[in-house]
Amino acid sequence: MKVGIRSFLLTEGKFPFSMLTNDATFEFFNENIIGGEDCFYKQLYSLNECQIRQKDRNNRAMHINQCDFLLRRFELSYYRYPKEIFREFYFNNGSLIGINTTKYNPALDLSTSLNIMKEFKLIISAQSILDYVKGVLKTIT
Repeated sequence: MKVGIRSFLLTEGKFPFSMLTNDATFEFFNENIIGGEDCFYKQLYSLNECQIRQKDRNNRAMHINQCDFLLRRFELSYYRYPKEIFREFYFNNGSLIGINTTKYNPALDLSTSLNIMKEFKLIISAQSILDYVKGVLKTIT
């Protein structure tokens, strides 16, 4: 049994929320490592400012401002993994109930799944795996 909650926070791009994905990191990487000009036009606009505005096909508007917190989804799921059923065939089944709680996209999701798997045993020596890795590394460099 799994209980899940999805939430989103539109941050200013400061530590600890987005160390690697903030505007300053992108600009530093672009200018110092790649060596390109201002491809994200951050010198025209200020760094780490954000806002989302969107209209859907029904003309409903979505406005998310900086530091807005959205509690988007609650979900409850259950997956069952029984033992082998027939000659190395395995299966699992599951169900999920999800509720989207935002005013922009309210929805109820119900789903079930059934998967059947077959196990294949490969006979590969450790030496052949190392040879394959060496061959791949040679083609990359």
